[in-house]
Amino acid sequence: MNEVYTVEATKVYDEQVLREVIKLDKMVYPENLQGVFDAEKERFMKVPESFLLLKQGDTIVGYFCFFPITRTIRRRMMNEDRLFDNDITAADMKPFKKWDSHTLFIICSSYRSSSIPNTVADRHACFWTPFTTMSSI
Repeated sequence: MNEVYTVEATKVYDEQVLREVIKLDKMVYPENLQGVFDAEKERFMKVPESFLLLKQGDTIVGYFCFFPITRTIRRRMMNEDRLFDNDITAADMKPFKKWDSHTLFIICSSYRSSSIPNTVADRHACFWTPFTTMSSI
């Protein structure tokens, strides 16, 4: 029997969604890479449309997080050896603007059950990267 997955975009800040994302982080990341609630809340409230959620029924089994960052934090990312998403504050972000050029910070994570296809690793897939794109949001 094939499992059914849905993708849901966030449009407003939702504390329950954030708590589920952090719960997923705890399942797949070592402690030093897990999201910190207050830092994630601050970013999610600044840009509430920053998550695409992969759901199996009502359970979040993965997510794709992307948010626009300032030129200053982008330069910092390119020049430092280590910078984690928890190092990015709401002040380092800017809102999406239609037809504006945005540099996006991207994070993705998924918990692998035997039925989630195309997962990169046994327990998780994650990456982050800044890149610039034209937005039509």
